[in-house]
Amino acid sequence: MITRTILPATLFAIVLLGASARAGSWDTDVKAGAAKVVITPPISETGVPEYLDGTPVWMAGFSIGRAATALHDDLYARACVLDIQGTRLAFVTLDLVGYMVEEVQKTRRLLPPELGIDRLIVTSTHNHQGPDTMGLWGYQDLQWPFLHPGINNLYFLTLKRQIVEAVTRAASDLRFAGLRAATTSTEGLDLIRDSRDPIIIDEQLSVLQAVELGGDREAIFTMLNWSNHPEVLWSENTELTADYPKYVCDGLEERWGGTAIFVSGALGGLLTPNVSAHTFEEAERVGSAVASRATEALESSPELTLHTELDIRYNEAVDVFLANPMLRALNTLWRRSFRSLENCGPIGRVCRDVRTEVNLISIPGVIQIITVPGEIVPELSYDLLAKLDEPHGIIAGLGNDEVGYILPLYRYECSPLDDRDCYPTSEKDFKFPDNFLDPEDHYEETVSLGPEAAPVIMDAISDLVADYQAGR
Repeated sequence: MITRTILPATLFAIVLLGASARAGSWDTDVKAGAAKVVITPPISETGVPEYLDGTPVWMAGFSIGRAATALHDDLYARACVLDIQGTRLAFVTLDLVGYMVEEVQKTRRLLPPELGIDRLIVTSTHNHQGPDTMGLWGYQDLQWPFLHPGINNLYFLTLKRQIVEAVTRAASDLRFAGLRAATTSTEGLDLIRDSRDPIIIDEQLSVLQAVELGGDREAIFTMLNWSNHPEVLWSENTELTADYPKYVCDGLEERWGGTAIFVSGALGGLLTPNVSAHTFEEAERVGSAVASRATEALESSPELTLHTELDIRYNEAVDVFLANPMLRALNTLWRRSFRSLENCGPIGRVCRDVRTEVNLISIPGVIQIITVPGEIVPELSYDLLAKLDEPHGIIAGLGNDEVGYILPLYRYECSPLDDRDCYPTSEKDFKFPDNFLDPEDHYEETVSLGPEAAPVIMDAISDLVADYQAGR
């Protein structure tokens, strides 16, 4: 833990030193700022979460009809802003189940131009104990079953302002900084299990830290990337909480100061916490262990990088065919579509594709960050990391979107027209589960766009990486 003892005789000198770190001149290309803003839905006088229009806060994940009854810990928008040689990136993580690309685009337009943000990235931890922000949960009644998603428009309006506030506060507190990154593993801690075949567990833990120059060199922000669903708490819980990422961030902030930012990685597979019970005590155990392992890696990391660049590349027109019949039906029937579709027919009613985006953030000599617009499986994230040529890499899952699970073709079932005992080898071979409400071992397919998603998204990211490498 960072502690300070300030004696009256030294107070003036310390104030001057802090001011010089912000306003003076340092031999570095890097400035960084960070902030966090509470995004918890309103709490009524009786202590029950309730939106401003008096409606319940329907919780995301597991099943419909789960209304929040209390607040355990606040949800946050955690933001950092990096300015390297005048190029400025804002990166925000939300303690939410997902934040769709259309909402990210609207939020970008709300950023004040004077902030000079060249690119805004918004990721979600995929928290299953917060409000429904995707429209896939909510409640049902006898007249219109399954037609009441849990999205609240008033909350979304407030959420956009809160994201902008977090970015604004971070950008207004830019300080001269150095960067360091580390890659380690949670192997041996037994914190992850894979709940479906094939068993492939991603233990990699990556950290990026911006450290203020001058003073006690406190961290401005610490960004941690790890692959494990935030679902230590389970379907019986009705208290709003950030789940184990809260304790990851608490541990990092206690040790290093500044703002901690948890970024979920490859969540597909399905990677979930290995716990003895679905309790807050277990959430704290998991989060604290992850924070401790990251701290060990940072303490042995090399000297700060002061001179580098910031390269930002993106593709905002990645179109994926929406093959999933359930998602297509829900998108048509629900009172609020969970997303708009692109590439419509001549009469404008038959639209086929979901449009998403991918981003590549490169800091030469330090790290590269790939945003993946959903829950990618570990074997695909390994392929992406292998393409990178900087010392460290982050796979930012649910980056600027949440299109569901991103699966290779072999993870789908075989078509009944194919009598082999096989994995699909072409799109003609695959099929979705017969019963979307009881998919048995094929749950992930029920919340995936379809078999086209993985190759299209992987190719789009690969193109960005190739462009970056060609330009170096």
